[in-house]
Order: sequence, then C-alpha cells, then structure tokens
Amino acid sequence: MFERITNPEDRGQVGIGTLIVFIAMVLVAAIAAGVLINTAGFLQSSAEQTGQESSAQVTNQIQVASKTGTVAGSGESDTILIESVSGNNFAVDSGGTVTVSLLNDADSDGDAAIENSDGNILAVEDGTELELTRTGPSQVEITNTGTGVSITQNTGNALSLEDSGATTDGDEIQLQRTYNDPVNGELTVLSAGIDDATGTSNTISIGIGENTEEYIPLTDGTNSLLVSDGQTLTAATSTTSDAPLEAGGEQLTVNSGDELTFDVTGDSELTVTNEETGSSISFNPFNSALTVDPGGTGSTIAFEAEGTNPSVDSTGKFTGLTDNDFSGTPGTPFLLVNEQYSSGGGGVSEVNIIAIKGSGADQINLEASTITTIGPSGTNTLTYGGTSASQGETFGVQAVQDEDDSLPVMTDADRFRIIIDPGTLETGETMTLELTTESGATTEIRVSVPNTLSGETAVQV
Repeated sequence: MFERITNPEDRGQVGIGTLIVFIAMVLVAAIAAGVLINTAGFLQSSAEQTGQESSAQVTNQIQVASKTGTVAGSGESDTILIESVSGNNFAVDSGGTVTVSLLNDADSDGDAAIENSDGNILAVEDGTELELTRTGPSQVEITNTGTGVSITQNTGNALSLEDSGATTDGDEIQLQRTYNDPVNGELTVLSAGIDDATGTSNTISIGIGENTEEYIPLTDGTNSLLVSDGQTLTAATSTTSDAPLEAGGEQLTVNSGDELTFDVTGDSELTVTNEETGSSISFNPFNSALTVDPGGTGSTIAFEAEGTNPSVDSTGKFTGLTDNDFSGTPGTPFLLVNEQYSSGGGGVSEVNIIAIKGSGADQINLEASTITTIGPSGTNTLTYGGTSASQGETFGVQAVQDEDDSLPVMTDADRFRIIIDPGTLETGETMTLELTTESGATTEIRVSVPNTLSGETAVQV
C-alpha cells in the first residue's frame, strides 16, 4: 500500500521544490504590493494637489466692497497745462501728445532743439509727436515718441529753444493740438511761438492742474472766451442805455457794469443770469447763438474776465467755437482738457474697485494676476502696472488699508483700490471685468454706467 523508500539521499526533494515555489510567490507578491503602494501614494498625492488647486480656484477670490466711476470732464485728473506769457493756454491729460509745428527753420537743417530749464536738449522736427507725462508733484516728462528721447521739465519754469546764435529770425516752433469738436468737426489749438530770440515772450511754461472745471467756450468768430460753470463776468456796453441779449426768442437786458453769471446747466446748455435783475436766459452754444442787440440799435457788449475782453458789434453773436486757430486766445488753462466740452456727464473715464481678500482665501498677489476687460471697445487682458492704469494694457493697485505694507500682495486686513482705465464708457454702457489670480481663481465684476451723469463727478457703477 505504501512505497518504502530505501535510499536515504532521496528523502526531502519534494519539500524543497515546494519551498522554492513558495518563496517565489512571496517575492512576486512583495513586488506587486510595492507597485500598488507606490501607485496609491502617487494617486493620493495627485488627488490632494488637484483638490488643493480646485479649492484654491474656488476660494482664492477677491470680494468687491464698492465700485465707482470717475465722470469724464469733471473728476480730478493729472492735467498738464501749456502756458505762455501772452495768455494763450491749453491743456492735455497726462500721457497726452502734442505735435510740433516748425514755423521757421533759420539754418535750414530741418529741425530745432527744445531746451528745458536745466539746459537739457530735446531735438524735434516738423510733425514730431511729443508725449507729456506727469512724473512727480512738480515734474513733467517730455518724450519725442519718434526717437524715444525725453527730458524732464520742472513746472512753472520756462521751456525755450536752444539758442542758435541769432537774435532774430531764428528757429521757431509751436505746439499744436488737434481734436474733434462735437459740433464743428476737427479743430486745432496752438501754443504761442517759441523761438531762440531773446526775451521772455519767446518761451512757454509747463504747469500741472486738475480737470475739475465745467466749461463751455464762446466765440463771436474773432474773439473767444471760455466760461466756467458759475463764473461771473462783468458786462461793458458801448452805450449808456441798456443793451439786450437774446436767445430762443427771449431777451435779457444788460447795462454796463452788470454782473452776469454763466451756469452750465447741461452738456450743451448755458444759462446766463443778470445778478442785478435776477433775470436769465438759456441757450445751446453749439447749435444756437446768444445774440447781441437783436434790434440793431448799435450797442455792443464786452464780457470781461481773466484778462480777455471779447466784444461783438451790433450784429454779433456768441456761439460755440468755430475758428480753427486759437494761437492768441482764449487765455484759460481749462481749455479742452478731455477733448470735448462737458459739464459732467461725459462718460466714465476711470473705474475704481475697492477689494478685499475673499473668505478662506490665501494671500493674493495682484502683481501676478491679470484682468480681462470685455466692453464696447473690445476685449483686452491687463497686467499689473503699479499704482496707475493705462488703457488696454495695465491696471493699477493702490492701498486703502495696508498695515503690513504688503502691497500688491493682499492679506487678511488689506483693502486695495484696483484702478481700470476703460477709455470712456458712455451712459448706459456696460463692461465685464474678469480678475484671474495666480492660482487660477476668477472673479467676475460687472460695471454698468447709469443712464444719466449730468452734474456728477463720481457715480456707483
């Protein structure tokens, strides 16, 4: 029944084979277990990373505390004034450009050289575009956009031409600004002539102001006057009797010495009040006229203010600007600051967003963030540009509350102002802002301009 093994050397061979098979199975199982453990660890790490990224995309958002828009033509602006001793001033916004007009080329070399108050020279030619940018409380950088060369001018100091050695008939230029008038089409404003002759009348100065005035220009075709909102002018008549002003069939009686107050009551409406009688008339200076002496009695009226004295004859009328060359007048620094005449209500020119870190969010580095603007003028992706914004390129960030001085990194207690330059958003227009943080979290902000802005300097958007 059982086989008897008589050879002692044959004993245990079956047991060794089984042991080898067992050890092999253990090794295979160990290797498989190691692979499974490594794979599980990798998957766990990936899942945790994905979860963290997904969580960050949800939580690392900003919260909007408020949204306001600065109304074009009435809010504070870095306005650069081009001023001459003869009184013919005009202005551009910081970052705006003017064109060089070479009036006289004494040495026939085709160029001239502007000299600042420190003796630095900037070469220009006829047609050169100069960009004027405020770089400090009392400094303006003047850049030749063609060559990229710039000089810095301290405000209030004289800007002249490099002396070519001639006292007369030397090089002479004017600075020119062309703009689209809302009624009369393309018009031009010129500075006084700048030449290399001696005397202070041959220079201009650069100043800095704020575009906080509401204004409408008036002209009789020869003389021009810029009237600010609420400004009071003294009337001087050519006769001892009264002289009437007429607009829209209504008349306002004026005597010599009467104080007349001009109120901008709409984007294209001017109301004139005689402070002596309390009577007033209104008219649109861009499509109608303020007629002097409609009865033809021979009276003339001069409006006297700020060194200007425009007058008209018996058939004269005051309307909006019609001339295309104002090289002599008017003499106010608030002329055409924002390229249109506005009493406020000219659209939103800057959007300010007060932002805080969202609940549960990590620190948000706005320098590494982008803002995509989707609006009437198209889509642009903006990057961080420091404390100021440029249209279509950068957004600005300023600290409202930043106790840890972390700007532009937003921490728990920080409140930052995010500045967007949308160009000009007209009444009723909308814009969508998509702020994407470094982690990929996106906050959508909708900006909507009210249907009316008249008389406002800032509005909720």
